[in-house]
Amino acid sequence: MSEPRRPMSDPEILDLFQDEPELLAVVDAISATLTARQRRLPRRLLLVAATAAAAVLVVSFAPWQFGGRSVQDRALAAIGDRRVVHLVATRREPARTVVDLRSGNERSGMLAVESWFDSQSGDLRGATRRDGELVADALVAEGAAVGGVDPLVAVFVRGYREALERGELEVVRRGRLGGEEVVWVRLTLPGARRDEIALDAETGLPRAFRLAVGSEAAGPAWRVQAIDSRPRTQSEFVPAELPVGPSGGDILSERAVTTSEANEFLDGHGRWPGSDVDGVPLKQVRAQELSRLFANGRRQDSRGVEFVYGDPRSDYLQIRQASAPEPAYGFTEGRLTLDFAPIPAPGQLSLTRLGPRARPLWLGQLSKDEVHMTIRSNRRDLVIDAARSLAALR
Repeated sequence: MSEPRRPMSDPEILDLFQDEPELLAVVDAISATLTARQRRLPRRLLLVAATAAAAVLVVSFAPWQFGGRSVQDRALAAIGDRRVVHLVATRREPARTVVDLRSGNERSGMLAVESWFDSQSGDLRGATRRDGELVADALVAEGAAVGGVDPLVAVFVRGYREALERGELEVVRRGRLGGEEVVWVRLTLPGARRDEIALDAETGLPRAFRLAVGSEAAGPAWRVQAIDSRPRTQSEFVPAELPVGPSGGDILSERAVTTSEANEFLDGHGRWPGSDVDGVPLKQVRAQELSRLFANGRRQDSRGVEFVYGDPRSDYLQIRQASAPEPAYGFTEGRLTLDFAPIPAPGQLSLTRLGPRARPLWLGQLSKDEVHMTIRSNRRDLVIDAARSLAALR
């Protein structure tokens, strides 16, 4: 009687496992242990059984090794032992979108943090960009509160290498991330925080991290775009100087006006969507005296106009506008949107969901013809339709 073909000599199986030599070897070994009776089972059934058994073995043992080295050793070697840990991490902000008013296309806001941590001095610098524009840059000394740097990023860049050195690493599973094979591990970072981290199966470098609560991952995942260790360069610990704007603003007084009076109040630059928006009627127009407040106590007076549509108990729309991005109307520091993002280019709307999902409040901010507007509504579509319908106020 001829000996049954082994997987190593089966062309179909060789083709199936051409990119998995370790798995093929396990399948072949399992096949060699089968009894004569088991070998008489249908060939396809044998293949399924052997492959399943091999997969269990590979998943059980392979994540612990990178070419004969432990996950921990490979991850430590990958990041290196030089003084400064440098990290670039990004994540999308699903609560904030930018809408192109002409095409209707939308994209999620993108948050990026570049950080440098000096493991000897404890200094941490973090530069934050939203949609590619630098919006914050801070240097945090050792032991100081993490101001100006996302706390999840700050804890990770401060504690990742130290946690690896302590050996507090738990391998969870294999997977794929962005088309690359990764090994998901859990690591205890400073403050007893547990992070779930995706390590590149080829290099051992982290590709993503997120908070882990119990047996579940929680919160958004940060994608690691770059991480390395390097000698300290003084210039990397000097934050960029950003414009200093007003620290806040107030509405000092208001009065009801007609639309023509409102336009005059704005020096002829007023914009509005008409006497109704999607059937929600205009109820009131108010001229408002505003103030800008600065950290040194200085106050600067300004003014704006508010349009109120509908009823807060049902469909409601509020449009506030001024010739500058006013803090009283939700423009942070007089140069950014409410959520610290750059004011979008003309023709685009920054749209943010506030409040609980069950009863959200939608806030849109934009600039048009040198007028800066903040639009609020309990309906997302009303914010977008109002922004699309803006025309010169007469």
